[in-house]
Amino acid sequence: GSPGNFIGFTGAEEFNVIAGNQLSGINLVGVGATDNVLRHNFIGTNTDGIPGLGNFGPGIFIQGASKTTIGGPQPTLGDRNVIAFNAGDGVLIVDGAANRITRNVIRTNGELGIDLFPDGVTPNDPSEDANGNGVLDPGEDLNANGVLDPADADVGANDLQNFPVLTPAARVATSTRVRGTLTTIPNMVFVVEFFRSATADGSGFGEGETFLATFDIPTDAAGVAIIDELIPQQLPFGTVITATATDPNGNTSEFSNAVLVTPADLSIDKNDSTDPAIAGTGFIYQVAVTNNGPSGAVGIEVADTLPNGLTFDDSTSNPLCAAIGQQVACSLEVLAVGATVMFDIGVQVASSIAHGTVLSNTATVSSDDPDFNLANNQ
Repeated sequence: GSPGNFIGFTGAEEFNVIAGNQLSGINLVGVGATDNVLRHNFIGTNTDGIPGLGNFGPGIFIQGASKTTIGGPQPTLGDRNVIAFNAGDGVLIVDGAANRITRNVIRTNGELGIDLFPDGVTPNDPSEDANGNGVLDPGEDLNANGVLDPADADVGANDLQNFPVLTPAARVATSTRVRGTLTTIPNMVFVVEFFRSATADGSGFGEGETFLATFDIPTDAAGVAIIDELIPQQLPFGTVITATATDPNGNTSEFSNAVLVTPADLSIDKNDSTDPAIAGTGFIYQVAVTNNGPSGAVGIEVADTLPNGLTFDDSTSNPLCAAIGQQVACSLEVLAVGATVMFDIGVQVASSIAHGTVLSNTATVSSDDPDFNLANNQ
């Protein structure tokens, strides 16, 4: 392969459509294929984004080439590539290093969005210092070289750069909070790019349909970077988010695990102040609602249908609670992540209730947003 080629265009009105090939869409092969740039190409589809034009192999195939830039500084027409509907991976790197993949549209490919050989998701390379004591203990010399290797010390395609490991994303005010970790080379700044997709890849990793944001995130002396960033837009619940990591040399990882923008998980717990209750007297149901995260909760509602024989007592109830007949409702505007609110529901026991009568009562909690875990809502 030859060096220094520019495949594509920089203007929004000019582009290549590279589709329907029996193998890959673009091949970059050989150690001489360095410093090539791919920008504003439609690989496996056209400008309308229709299927049926995919290449029969990967969209981009790299073997031996290095210092490739796939994409550009802006996630817009003229810079990004659209890599979609290919039968194989979106981008397959068999070997070669410093191949930067940035701010593209990579979606709906038959295999991984980005695949660093060997085939399929390549597990992250952990640190050999399992207990963090800085000493090569028995059983820790995984590479059998007599040295305590840090994380991400393996070699291969794009140095087999580790990918970020994400936890479910959350909505915070007008933003989306993304969190996770990147375990890799110590004391180095990595570029972490985030993407959204309508659905997750079947592998559970990637792809990246729409670029969202990029952050420079440093690792500490142990090679661990804590990811806790705000994407400046509030994404819908259920949106799939993935990320890549790129080291200072331009080695881009595979896509991270796919996570969802997840609403608050509300749980409810209920106790009574008196058990057994006494006919003709009152007692209080103590209802605790907790937001287990990851998002804040809005429009919290507790609903409680009192059984026959109990009547609502406004004088001993929380002012946020009211009743119409036997239907009690308690309302709260917002509940932060990790917070608990207590609702006291005061009731009076009818004097006609016979001794030994069982008064069964269940309260439920909901909010304006969906709750993906309904098992603890009552």
